[in-house]
Amino acid sequence: HRGWIVNLAGEIWNTGDGGQTWNLQIDNDRRYRSVAFREEDGPFGEVGWAGTVGQPESVLWETRDGGEHWIDISHRIYGNKPNGICGIWTVGDYAWGVGAYNGTPTIIKTSDGGETWHGRAVGNVAGALIDVYFQDENIGFAVGGTGDNLDGLAVILRTEDGGETWEQADRKSSRLNSSHKPSSYAVFCL
Repeated sequence: HRGWIVNLAGEIWNTGDGGQTWNLQIDNDRRYRSVAFREEDGPFGEVGWAGTVGQPESVLWETRDGGEHWIDISHRIYGNKPNGICGIWTVGDYAWGVGAYNGTPTIIKTSDGGETWHGRAVGNVAGALIDVYFQDENIGFAVGGTGDNLDGLAVILRTEDGGETWEQADRKSSRLNSSHKPSSYAVFCL
């Protein structure tokens, strides 16, 4: 019954009653695009991350108290750092983020509950990334396009080694259009 929603207006909201009421947890000048919480923390989802776009110096935020306090942890990203984080997914102590719809397509990963993150550029298989999903610690998918700024064809990437290597699983012959572009809101529910 607990969930979070973020938006490009710099707000993070949460609910504890299945969406009947919402509480503003943070309101700042960041453009939040994605949010995810670790399920292993029980019904209260204490540890979570929010990704931003449009501000490359500050792309990843973290909470360890269910969203009461959020801090910028972009400095914990080693290797390639994305221009923004459009999508985040968690499985246990693992989490992945992808971005962005512009700039070098990058996938970030943590395997230690968010203490450290490592970024890997994947421009050899995609031109932009907007979302990510993992079914377990190894098998995952990222979606985006073949061109920068979501120009080009739609593409689906697949990994079977937790994100160490990625390959194109599918490439659609249709071009991306405005209906594929990131929305102003992202929702995460436990």
